[in-house]
Amino acid sequence: MPVKTEKELGEQLRGHWLKAVAAIELRNFGYAISLLQGILRQEPEFLTGRQLLRRAEVTKQKGAKKALFNVSTASLSIMKAQRELKKDPKRAVEMIEKILEDEPYNRQANLVLKQAAVAAGWPEIGVLALQTVLEDKPDDTKIMHELARLYHDTGQNEQELEIYNKLTQVDPTDADAVRLGKDAAARRHRVIET
Repeated sequence: MPVKTEKELGEQLRGHWLKAVAAIELRNFGYAISLLQGILRQEPEFLTGRQLLRRAEVTKQKGAKKALFNVSTASLSIMKAQRELKKDPKRAVEMIEKILEDEPYNRQANLVLKQAAVAAGWPEIGVLALQTVLEDKPDDTKIMHELARLYHDTGQNEQELEIYNKLTQVDPTDADAVRLGKDAAARRHRVIET
């Protein structure tokens, strides 16, 4: 995926970007999230913007008071996004981002985001989704395996090897992680030699 940078944003979007960064510095996360979502609707490949959006959502969620009966209504929205995924993966990414606004660590939403992003040709966004889940649950071996596969598919041997090394630390009996980690190390070694 050709990831877009801040410099590649149009003048108006760059203005919104600067306002969003300033809003985060002022801890006005709601406004920053709104601005960033608007930017990403127009430039979904702006990875830095999506990363900042996720940081703002996580910080906002951590700062919010916990409701006594905090019932998630995300399941229905996630199902709608899964149906949309088959027709229009880019639209599914937008739909999932609305869920992540309130629940940035929602595992199922992040997994659907990963699927939609990969289907849309944006594997870096898929990586971000899996990294977000691991940030909340760092020992989730299933997510680690999925992230390592995505790194493998995108040719990121260093990161793939790093994940397999973490996997074998978490679960030394994981034969797949040991074998795939050795394969990743061999690929990395071949790349270094050439």
